[in-house]
Amino acid sequence: EYLVAARLAPAPGLSFNIGYCLEELGRFEEAFTAYSEFLEWEQSDPAAWGDVDEAFRGKGRECLAQILPNVARLQVTTEPAGAAIYLDHLRYGRYGVTPRTLAALQGDRELIVTLAGYRPAHRKVRLTKGEEVVVHVVLERRTGTVFFAGTPADASIALDTPENEVVGKAGESVELVVGRQAVVIRAPGYTSQRREVDVTADEELRIQFALPLAPA
Repeated sequence: EYLVAARLAPAPGLSFNIGYCLEELGRFEEAFTAYSEFLEWEQSDPAAWGDVDEAFRGKGRECLAQILPNVARLQVTTEPAGAAIYLDHLRYGRYGVTPRTLAALQGDRELIVTLAGYRPAHRKVRLTKGEEVVVHVVLERRTGTVFFAGTPADASIALDTPENEVVGKAGESVELVVGRQAVVIRAPGYTSQRREVDVTADEELRIQFALPLAPA
């Protein structure tokens, strides 16, 4: 009943009650998650957390601390944050998003983190009951290449951002982040041209251009 109620109308007290019931059943990994969610209300919803009296908050911290010897923990952070966390297989479901500390069955596990626009990252971890493993993953952007061909041949290619970062020049393959990217093609004596390109991972796109001469 608590699980159904938590889905319909989440509340700090429900998270605590779920954790307590799971702990009594010896389902310590799930209890750890529920107690952690109870304490996370302080950051996620300060108004709701404000209705929880200090004694109840202390009880939540105490319950979480007392089950730590019974769970193997994995703390996962990524750069950038917000990556989905999986263990062993994507089909087993998500453990939340980074940064997060989770509890899982001990043993040799495979950590998988995914984030749109980045390559999935895989790490082998050995989890031991009563211990915490810390993993930090710097995600690699998914990129594709774009070949710019046209006149003038010495035109430069820059990202259409406030920084106007030059990423390449005409006649060469330019590596860009996957997705729709806006670039500016410019050269001295010519009128600059803005182009939007749909970059595909691990494939090369060819763009033709012809800059008009700048007005005299």
